[in-house]
Amino acid sequence: MDYWSSYWKAAHASAVTDQQWGATLAECLVELTVDIPQGGKALDLATGNGQLVRYLSHRDQQWVATDLADISAIDGVVTLRQVPLQNQPFSDAQFSLVCSMFGLEYGPWPSSLNEAWRVLCHGGSLVLIVHHENSVITQQAKKDLIDVEYFLSSGVVDCVENLIMEMGKVDTDAKFAALDNNPNARKLKQHLDGLLSRLREQVSGGFFDFQLKGVMLVLNEMMGDEVKAKLSRWQTGVGELKCYGERLKHQIASAKDEQTLSSGINGLLTCEDEFTLREVRTKDNQMLAWVIKLRKS
Repeated sequence: MDYWSSYWKAAHASAVTDQQWGATLAECLVELTVDIPQGGKALDLATGNGQLVRYLSHRDQQWVATDLADISAIDGVVTLRQVPLQNQPFSDAQFSLVCSMFGLEYGPWPSSLNEAWRVLCHGGSLVLIVHHENSVITQQAKKDLIDVEYFLSSGVVDCVENLIMEMGKVDTDAKFAALDNNPNARKLKQHLDGLLSRLREQVSGGFFDFQLKGVMLVLNEMMGDEVKAKLSRWQTGVGELKCYGERLKHQIASAKDEQTLSSGINGLLTCEDEFTLREVRTKDNQMLAWVIKLRKS
Protein backbone atom coordinates (compact mmCIF):
# COMPACT_ATOMS: atom_id res chain seq x y z
CA MET A 1 0.00 0.00 0.00
CA ASP A 2 3.03 2.33 -0.17
CA TYR A 3 1.74 3.73 -3.46
CA TRP A 4 -1.40 4.98 -1.69
CA SER A 5 0.57 6.37 1.26
CA SER A 6 2.83 8.39 -1.04
CA TYR A 7 -0.19 9.59 -3.03
CA TRP A 8 -2.08 10.97 -0.04
CA LYS A 9 1.10 12.42 1.46
CA ALA A 10 1.78 14.47 -1.69
CA ALA A 11 0.93 18.13 -1.19
CA HIS A 12 -1.16 18.22 -4.38
CA ALA A 13 -2.96 14.93 -3.77
CA SER A 14 -6.70 14.82 -4.13
CA ALA A 15 -9.23 12.14 -4.92
CA VAL A 16 -9.87 11.64 -8.62
CA THR A 17 -13.41 12.93 -8.17
CA ASP A 18 -12.73 16.09 -6.14
CA GLN A 19 -12.65 18.56 -9.01
CA GLN A 20 -14.53 16.67 -11.72
CA TRP A 21 -17.57 15.39 -9.82
CA GLY A 22 -17.17 16.74 -6.30
CA ALA A 23 -20.37 18.78 -6.37
CA THR A 24 -22.39 15.76 -7.50
CA LEU A 25 -20.94 13.55 -4.78
CA ALA A 26 -21.38 16.19 -2.07
CA GLU A 27 -25.02 16.65 -3.07
CA CYS A 28 -25.55 12.89 -3.01
CA LEU A 29 -24.03 12.48 0.47
CA VAL A 30 -26.07 15.34 1.89
CA GLU A 31 -29.23 13.79 0.42
CA LEU A 32 -28.41 10.38 1.90
CA THR A 33 -27.78 11.77 5.38
CA VAL A 34 -30.43 14.47 5.63
CA ASP A 35 -32.87 12.20 7.51
CA ILE A 36 -30.21 10.70 9.80
CA PRO A 37 -30.21 12.15 13.35
CA GLN A 38 -27.15 14.27 14.07
CA GLY A 39 -24.88 13.97 17.06
CA GLY A 40 -22.91 11.00 18.31
CA LYS A 41 -19.85 9.43 16.72
CA ALA A 42 -19.35 9.01 12.97
CA LEU A 43 -16.72 6.92 11.20
CA ASP A 44 -15.21 7.55 7.76
CA LEU A 45 -13.61 4.37 6.40
CA ALA A 46 -10.66 4.55 3.97
CA THR A 47 -10.78 8.31 4.36
CA GLY A 48 -7.86 9.23 2.07
CA ASN A 49 -7.66 13.02 2.15
CA GLY A 50 -10.81 13.34 4.26
CA GLN A 51 -12.99 14.72 1.50
CA LEU A 52 -16.12 12.90 2.70
CA VAL A 53 -15.80 14.50 6.14
CA ARG A 54 -15.54 17.91 4.52
CA TYR A 55 -18.65 17.22 2.43
CA LEU A 56 -20.52 16.39 5.65
CA SER A 57 -18.86 19.01 7.87
CA HIS A 58 -22.25 20.69 8.42
CA ARG A 59 -23.38 17.72 10.51
CA ASP A 60 -22.95 17.77 14.29
CA GLN A 61 -20.86 14.60 14.53
CA GLN A 62 -17.71 13.53 16.37
CA TRP A 63 -15.73 12.23 13.40
CA VAL A 64 -13.20 9.42 13.44
CA ALA A 65 -11.37 8.47 10.24
CA THR A 66 -9.29 5.40 9.42
CA ASP A 67 -7.20 4.36 6.44
CA LEU A 68 -4.77 1.57 5.61
CA ALA A 69 -2.38 4.09 4.05
CA ASP A 70 -0.07 6.29 6.10
CA ILE A 71 -2.25 9.37 5.58
CA SER A 72 -1.85 12.86 7.01
CA ALA A 73 -4.00 13.82 9.98
CA ILE A 74 -7.32 15.47 9.09
CA ASP A 75 -8.07 18.71 10.91
CA GLY A 76 -10.61 18.29 13.69
CA VAL A 77 -10.86 14.53 13.14
CA VAL A 78 -9.42 11.62 15.15
CA THR A 79 -7.31 10.10 12.37
CA LEU A 80 -6.02 6.52 12.61
CA ARG A 81 -3.47 5.32 10.07
CA GLN A 82 -2.57 1.85 8.78
CA VAL A 83 -5.92 0.34 9.81
CA PRO A 84 -7.18 -2.53 7.60
CA LEU A 85 -10.81 -2.16 6.55
CA GLN A 86 -11.59 -5.68 7.72
CA ASN A 87 -10.06 -5.12 11.18
CA GLN A 88 -11.24 -1.83 12.70
CA PRO A 89 -9.91 -1.10 16.25
CA PHE A 90 -13.35 -0.46 17.77
CA SER A 91 -15.73 -2.48 19.86
CA ASP A 92 -19.18 -3.39 18.56
CA ALA A 93 -21.84 -0.74 17.95
CA GLN A 94 -19.64 2.33 18.51
CA PHE A 95 -20.92 4.63 15.74
CA SER A 96 -24.31 6.04 14.82
CA LEU A 97 -23.08 6.81 11.30
CA VAL A 98 -20.50 4.89 9.26
CA CYS A 99 -19.55 6.26 5.84
CA SER A 100 -17.13 5.62 3.01
CA MET A 101 -16.65 7.25 -0.37
CA PHE A 102 -14.72 5.16 -2.88
CA GLY A 103 -12.99 3.36 -0.04
CA LEU A 104 -14.75 0.40 1.54
CA GLU A 105 -14.65 -1.61 -1.69
CA TYR A 106 -10.83 -1.48 -1.72
CA GLY A 107 -10.80 -3.92 1.17
CA PRO A 108 -11.61 -7.64 0.95
CA TRP A 109 -15.27 -7.95 0.07
CA PRO A 110 -17.54 -8.70 1.91
CA SER A 111 -15.45 -8.89 5.12
CA SER A 112 -14.79 -5.13 5.04
CA LEU A 113 -18.56 -4.60 4.73
CA ASN A 114 -19.18 -6.97 7.67
CA GLU A 115 -16.74 -4.97 9.78
CA ALA A 116 -18.44 -1.66 8.96
CA TRP A 117 -21.75 -3.25 10.00
CA ARG A 118 -20.24 -4.58 13.24
CA VAL A 119 -19.13 -1.17 14.52
CA LEU A 120 -22.47 0.45 13.59
CA CYS A 121 -24.91 0.79 16.46
CA HIS A 122 -28.54 -0.35 16.27
CA GLY A 123 -30.63 2.40 14.72
CA GLY A 124 -27.51 3.73 12.99
CA SER A 125 -26.93 4.17 9.26
CA LEU A 126 -24.25 2.95 6.87
CA VAL A 127 -23.78 5.24 3.84
CA LEU A 128 -21.46 4.22 1.01
CA ILE A 129 -20.43 5.53 -2.39
CA VAL A 130 -18.78 2.65 -4.24
CA HIS A 131 -16.91 2.31 -7.53
CA HIS A 132 -19.19 1.06 -10.33
CA GLU A 133 -17.82 -1.39 -12.90
CA ASN A 134 -19.27 0.73 -15.74
CA SER A 135 -18.63 4.18 -14.32
CA VAL A 136 -16.84 6.97 -16.16
CA ILE A 137 -14.16 6.76 -13.44
CA THR A 138 -13.52 3.06 -14.04
CA GLN A 139 -13.52 3.44 -17.81
CA GLN A 140 -11.01 6.30 -17.63
CA ALA A 141 -8.82 4.29 -15.28
CA LYS A 142 -8.73 1.44 -17.80
CA LYS A 143 -7.68 3.82 -20.58
CA ASP A 144 -5.00 5.40 -18.39
CA LEU A 145 -3.64 1.98 -17.42
CA ILE A 146 -3.28 1.03 -21.09
CA ASP A 147 -1.21 4.20 -21.65
CA VAL A 148 0.98 3.55 -18.62
CA GLU A 149 1.64 -0.10 -19.44
CA TYR A 150 2.41 0.68 -23.08
CA PHE A 151 4.88 3.38 -22.10
CA LEU A 152 6.67 1.18 -19.58
CA SER A 153 7.04 -1.62 -22.15
CA SER A 154 7.90 0.66 -25.09
CA GLY A 155 11.66 0.77 -24.57
CA VAL A 156 11.66 4.53 -23.94
CA VAL A 157 12.71 4.13 -20.30
CA ASP A 158 15.90 2.20 -21.06
CA CYS A 159 16.73 4.30 -24.11
CA VAL A 160 16.58 7.55 -22.13
CA GLU A 161 18.75 6.05 -19.37
CA ASN A 162 21.32 4.95 -21.95
CA LEU A 163 21.30 8.41 -23.52
CA ILE A 164 21.84 10.02 -20.13
CA MET A 165 24.86 7.79 -19.55
CA GLU A 166 26.23 8.64 -23.00
CA MET A 167 25.76 12.35 -22.26
CA GLY A 168 28.24 11.96 -19.42
CA LYS A 169 30.93 11.31 -22.00
CA VAL A 170 30.45 14.59 -23.89
CA ASP A 171 30.52 18.27 -23.05
CA THR A 172 27.67 18.67 -20.57
CA ASP A 173 27.38 22.37 -21.43
CA ALA A 174 26.53 21.52 -25.03
CA LYS A 175 22.99 21.59 -26.33
CA PHE A 176 21.08 18.38 -26.98
CA ALA A 177 21.73 18.73 -30.74
CA ALA A 178 25.48 18.45 -30.09
CA LEU A 179 24.99 14.77 -29.28
CA ASP A 180 24.87 14.20 -33.05
CA ASN A 181 28.66 14.53 -33.01
CA ASN A 182 28.91 11.40 -30.84
CA PRO A 183 28.24 8.22 -32.89
CA ASN A 184 26.77 6.22 -29.99
CA ALA A 185 24.66 9.12 -28.79
CA ARG A 186 23.49 9.82 -32.31
CA LYS A 187 22.37 6.21 -32.72
CA LEU A 188 20.55 6.27 -29.38
CA LYS A 189 18.92 9.59 -30.22
CA GLN A 190 17.64 8.19 -33.53
CA HIS A 191 16.34 5.10 -31.73
CA LEU A 192 14.56 7.30 -29.18
CA ASP A 193 12.97 9.34 -31.96
CA GLY A 194 11.55 6.12 -33.43
CA LEU A 195 10.26 4.93 -30.05
CA LEU A 196 8.58 8.26 -29.36
CA SER A 197 7.00 8.26 -32.81
CA ARG A 198 5.40 4.86 -32.14
CA LEU A 199 4.40 5.95 -28.63
CA ARG A 200 2.58 8.98 -30.03
CA GLU A 201 0.46 6.66 -32.20
CA GLN A 202 -0.48 4.31 -29.36
CA VAL A 203 -1.31 6.51 -26.34
CA SER A 204 -3.57 9.48 -25.67
CA GLY A 205 -2.34 12.92 -26.66
CA GLY A 206 -2.27 14.31 -23.13
CA PHE A 207 -0.31 11.34 -21.80
CA PHE A 208 2.21 11.55 -24.65
CA ASP A 209 2.78 15.28 -24.14
CA PHE A 210 3.34 14.74 -20.42
CA GLN A 211 5.90 11.99 -20.99
CA LEU A 212 7.66 13.93 -23.76
CA LYS A 213 8.05 16.86 -21.38
CA GLY A 214 9.76 14.55 -18.89
CA VAL A 215 12.08 13.15 -21.55
CA MET A 216 13.13 16.59 -22.74
CA LEU A 217 13.60 17.81 -19.18
CA VAL A 218 16.35 15.29 -18.41
CA LEU A 219 17.91 15.34 -21.88
CA ASN A 220 17.81 19.04 -22.69
CA GLU A 221 16.84 21.36 -19.84
CA MET A 222 19.13 19.45 -17.43
CA MET A 223 21.96 19.38 -19.99
CA GLY A 224 24.48 20.98 -17.66
CA ASP A 225 23.63 18.79 -14.66
CA GLU A 226 25.62 15.78 -13.51
CA VAL A 227 24.69 12.39 -14.93
CA LYS A 228 23.74 11.20 -11.45
CA ALA A 229 21.22 14.04 -11.06
CA LYS A 230 19.68 13.40 -14.46
CA LEU A 231 19.38 9.67 -13.80
CA SER A 232 17.84 10.28 -10.39
CA ARG A 233 15.24 12.68 -11.81
CA TRP A 234 14.31 10.26 -14.60
CA GLN A 235 14.16 7.19 -12.37
CA THR A 236 12.05 9.04 -9.81
CA GLY A 237 9.56 9.97 -12.53
CA VAL A 238 9.42 6.40 -13.81
CA GLY A 239 8.91 5.14 -10.26
CA GLU A 240 5.99 7.52 -9.77
CA LEU A 241 4.46 6.32 -13.02
CA LYS A 242 4.72 2.70 -11.88
CA CYS A 243 3.00 3.62 -8.61
CA TYR A 244 0.26 5.33 -10.59
CA GLY A 245 -0.20 2.12 -12.58
CA GLU A 246 -0.56 0.11 -9.37
CA ARG A 247 -3.18 2.54 -8.05
CA LEU A 248 -5.10 2.24 -11.32
CA LYS A 249 -5.07 -1.57 -11.10
CA HIS A 250 -6.32 -1.39 -7.52
CA GLN A 251 -9.06 1.04 -8.48
CA ILE A 252 -10.25 -1.06 -11.44
CA ALA A 253 -10.25 -4.23 -9.37
CA SER A 254 -12.32 -2.55 -6.65
CA ALA A 255 -15.21 -1.64 -8.98
CA LYS A 256 -18.30 -3.73 -8.21
CA ASP A 257 -21.20 -5.14 -10.20
CA GLU A 258 -24.73 -5.25 -8.85
CA GLN A 259 -24.71 -8.96 -8.07
CA THR A 260 -21.53 -8.71 -5.99
CA LEU A 261 -22.87 -5.74 -4.05
CA SER A 262 -26.30 -7.24 -3.46
CA SER A 263 -25.01 -10.61 -2.30
CA GLY A 264 -22.63 -9.00 0.19
CA ILE A 265 -25.25 -6.64 1.54
CA ASN A 266 -28.08 -9.18 1.76
CA GLY A 267 -25.89 -11.34 3.95
CA LEU A 268 -25.98 -8.63 6.62
CA LEU A 269 -29.65 -7.81 6.71
CA THR A 270 -32.56 -8.87 8.86
CA CYS A 271 -36.14 -8.35 7.79
CA GLU A 272 -36.31 -5.14 9.84
CA ASP A 273 -33.24 -3.47 8.32
CA GLU A 274 -33.65 -0.87 5.56
CA PHE A 275 -31.63 -1.19 2.37
CA THR A 276 -31.20 1.13 -0.63
CA LEU A 277 -28.95 0.43 -3.62
CA ARG A 278 -29.01 2.74 -6.62
CA GLU A 279 -26.80 4.30 -9.23
CA VAL A 280 -25.71 7.94 -9.28
CA ARG A 281 -24.91 9.72 -12.54
CA THR A 282 -23.02 12.85 -13.49
CA LYS A 283 -24.90 15.95 -14.62
CA ASP A 284 -24.35 14.87 -18.24
CA ASN A 285 -25.82 11.42 -17.43
CA GLN A 286 -22.60 9.39 -17.28
CA MET A 287 -22.51 6.56 -14.75
CA LEU A 288 -20.54 7.70 -11.71
CA ALA A 289 -21.00 5.31 -8.80
CA TRP A 290 -23.12 2.98 -6.74
CA VAL A 291 -24.88 4.50 -3.74
CA ILE A 292 -25.72 2.30 -0.75
CA LYS A 293 -27.67 3.20 2.36
CA LEU A 294 -28.40 0.74 5.13
CA ARG A 295 -30.18 1.31 8.43
CA LYS A 296 -29.47 -1.21 11.15
CA SER A 297 -32.58 -2.10 13.13
